[in-house]
Amino acid sequence: MKTKLILLTMLMVCSFSVFAQNSPFKKQFDRYKSIKFTYVTKAMMDMAPQMKIGNVMLKDLKNKVEQVEVYSNVMSTQGGGSSNVVASVIMYREAKKILTEGKYELLLQVNEGGKDISFWAKRDKEIIKEMVNVSHYPSKGSRGQCEVLRLVGHFTIEDIKKITK
Repeated sequence: MKTKLILLTMLMVCSFSVFAQNSPFKKQFDRYKSIKFTYVTKAMMDMAPQMKIGNVMLKDLKNKVEQVEVYSNVMSTQGGGSSNVVASVIMYREAKKILTEGKYELLLQVNEGGKDISFWAKRDKEIIKEMVNVSHYPSKGSRGQCEVLRLVGHFTIEDIKKITK
């Protein structure tokens, strides 16, 4: 039993280190202490089939999503203030730079009432290999916030339509 646990732990550490080398967002955002990071593996999604991240119900992409990354500079109502607004702007600009330089395709952009929400994708013909959602609220209260959601896997536009209803 201990051997299995040790092997499982080693496998998880190795897979995370491989992941960390392949994520342009992780590399860029690691420099900032105010940016929080969550990484969800396919194994975890299989164990929690009703998992919902933001407005995305991952059960609708079962067996199609390999990993999920969530980056956020959202802070509690205590603290943050103007420094958090600056952090949200920096995070937003760096995310947009990664997306434009990384040859992601802009699928949708909404800029309304102080919100900027966009969906980007990297495709191989009809198959989407990466989908990124950037949500920026530069003046939400006095805190400002930016969130980046990255889905990695093999899915189609129809799959995306299912999860965004």
